[in-house]
Amino acid sequence: MSLVGGSAQEKNPGRIRERGAYVDTMSDQETSAGETTWTSEAAEKWLSWVDELEKAAAPVRDLLLERANLQPGERVLDVGCGSGPSTAAAAEAVRPHGVVTGIDIAAPMIAAARQRVRGPGIEWIVGDAESYPLPQAHYDVIISQFGVMFFADNAGAFANLARACRAGGRLIGIVWPTRDKISMFIYLFSSVRQTLDRLGIPYQEPPLDFGPFSLGDARYVEWLLSDNGWTGVRVEPVERPMTMVGTHTSSDQQSTAEWLRMGPANALLDGQPEVVYAEAAKDWLQAVKERVTDQGLRFNVLLHVITAKRP
Repeated sequence: MSLVGGSAQEKNPGRIRERGAYVDTMSDQETSAGETTWTSEAAEKWLSWVDELEKAAAPVRDLLLERANLQPGERVLDVGCGSGPSTAAAAEAVRPHGVVTGIDIAAPMIAAARQRVRGPGIEWIVGDAESYPLPQAHYDVIISQFGVMFFADNAGAFANLARACRAGGRLIGIVWPTRDKISMFIYLFSSVRQTLDRLGIPYQEPPLDFGPFSLGDARYVEWLLSDNGWTGVRVEPVERPMTMVGTHTSSDQQSTAEWLRMGPANALLDGQPEVVYAEAAKDWLQAVKERVTDQGLRFNVLLHVITAKRP
């Protein structure tokens, strides 16, 4: 998936804690809206930045493959595969006889993956891993790079993945922690807040675990997976250097405004007129200029690596 994993309007599971247990809540209307947003306009916008985003996420992909420790001959499911870079890397690791299946809810993503990733031992599915009828007890390994944070029904989704994994198989996923722990998003949110404050525009802070940060609470993740078919659940915090803005990134105000719409800071800007996005883009370009180096705008970024086994 993308570096940010989508915007605030996409699948953002509500969650409450009731009598010490977590409960997932989301209306059918919200689920439908989320799916429509991600499968159409958001996917096309993401693909317009695909080369840069795949390059920026390379350290995440390397970490995923390191922890997955894939072996030749294994059958792998890549959840939320996007344009396919993690699927391609997994396929290389399991050759010559292994097979990797990439699944993504967005048809444009799978279409792009088919074009960008060639070679034997790769299958593609357009579908929602939350409910798609995956073959039971089929996969040795399930992997995901920023692809499991947007399920409408987290419990149902991880139970569905558990059914698809063979006994003794494993799950490895990389997700964001809550946004207050991620240096590059702290910097981005700060810039957008300063714009809104300068313009005198009131705003409401989104929850720390909204949208792409919905699995940022390690205790919740441990409970969620343990209660839905997985054992030995572990959430490991790992830091990796990441480039938020590359040295060759388009730096005009219009493209930057579109970039802001794609990312999590859009939770602060959503609903504002174009002139506000333009001002936020101008301020962000200035913030980048103040910090950028010859390597781009780089941060040491905290990630959560989820690992679990199928009993």
